[in-house]
Amino acid sequence: MKHYRDLSADERGLARAFLERMDLDDQVHHFQCAMTDGDFNVWEERAQSHRLIGCFDHNRLIGMAEIAQNRDQVECSLYVDAEHRRKGIGTALFERACTSARDGGAHHLTILVTRGDAEMMDMAVQHDGLSVFRHGKSMILPEGDHATARWLIFELDSVSPETWFSRAVRNVREHLGL
Repeated sequence: MKHYRDLSADERGLARAFLERMDLDDQVHHFQCAMTDGDFNVWEERAQSHRLIGCFDHNRLIGMAEIAQNRDQVECSLYVDAEHRRKGIGTALFERACTSARDGGAHHLTILVTRGDAEMMDMAVQHDGLSVFRHGKSMILPEGDHATARWLIFELDSVSPETWFSRAVRNVREHLGL
């Protein structure tokens, strides 16, 4: 049985272990690079000030949303174990992240993705995300230049929570000509 809840400060190690289990392809899609122990240390330090929402199946962490907010700027990162994908977990985590961002006063939520991350692009199309290139540092990812990565931007004010996901993927697909 799946349930969603915030991870406590004591569970940051659980979140790190969850992310360290990623295979190399998932690491590159999620973090924009192959992660070293030092990179995970940087992530864990940054994550101390972020909200982590976990999806648990029989007390096992199988999906997670990380939400970094700096005033009205919000960045989100999502990851679901490969064997649990395409079952609505990413959507549920994304919608919780959008609600959290909106409740915190944000008007936009951004997610950094690689071009080959098909699951994330599909999710974006379903939620009316606008795919753009932008410069700037990530609040979630380890240090590095992400200027050539694609940022998905979700407008939280103009779209109802029920349609964030479904409308976004369509817009991104149209923008990219997919």
